[in-house]
Amino acid sequence: MSAVADAVSRLAPAGVRGVATGLQSSALSAGFALGSPIVGGTIDAWVPVGGFAVAGLAGLVTALTGYLLSRRPPAQHRPSPSAPGPAEPPALESCTAAVRPTM
Repeated sequence: MSAVADAVSRLAPAGVRGVATGLQSSALSAGFALGSPIVGGTIDAWVPVGGFAVAGLAGLVTALTGYLLSRRPPAQHRPSPSAPGPAEPPALESCTAAVRPTM
């Protein structure tokens, strides 16, 4: 667990390191909260070896899902055509005309 926490803190950029470690901690807590009842129910319904098999299978499915999601290309953000573009600076002539002294 500490190796995963170390890897998350090393790989996450400084600006989102808190979010990354928080998500890692939440995923770990969810795994503990969901895994124990599922494995316990499997042990009660089948043989004790079934609990180990279900836990291993759930770990493989979770790891495969994470791998596939990490290989997905990032979404491209394109502004909509109706969105206003960046404001253009005023033309140089209009700036100098306002500064000329009048006599």
